[in-house]
Amino acid sequence: MPGPDPAEILQHVIDAFPQISMVVDNDVCVVAFNTSASRSLQLSAADLRQLTGNVLSCVNALEYGCGRTRQCNGCDVRLSILRAFEGQSIQRRPTRMRLRHQGQTHDAWLLVSTTPLTDRQVMLVVEDISEMAALAGLLPVCSRCGAPRPGATHVADALAYLESHADLPLPFWRCQSCELADDPGGRKTSGRR
Repeated sequence: MPGPDPAEILQHVIDAFPQISMVVDNDVCVVAFNTSASRSLQLSAADLRQLTGNVLSCVNALEYGCGRTRQCNGCDVRLSILRAFEGQSIQRRPTRMRLRHQGQTHDAWLLVSTTPLTDRQVMLVVEDISEMAALAGLLPVCSRCGAPRPGATHVADALAYLESHADLPLPFWRCQSCELADDPGGRKTSGRR
């Protein structure tokens, strides 16, 4: 009596993940995806063998082809997949991507994880943390030292929650001390890292 089909076992395993999960081959093409990916990205069997950027609806991939732009060289999703093929596992690497869904382009904050499955396949897990990143951006705290803006109260609890529940950068506002430390000449800076 033959044992269970390994492909079926893998599909059951990735379907158990609530995050968008895909198996990607060494051509950076999606060869399997879970139910969460199917629902979130509106995928069907026709999306198999498509490049990962196209499946995620990356603006660069949709306009110029996945892997064909200067931005693709620094794409954290692509780099994480390639590192997994080198034997490294990447866990919850924060990145921002420009995505297009239902005709609308938006910036998405993602946590990207990859791990090698075989020498020709990698598991890719993508967590969309855009809502949490937007909330973090509303917190009136310095992105460098964590000091609250003058007059801001009760931010410590919210900041502690966000830091413990997501790998997010702090908001982009900088207090005057940190601005001066970054720019001793006193020139006005943008307040971004």
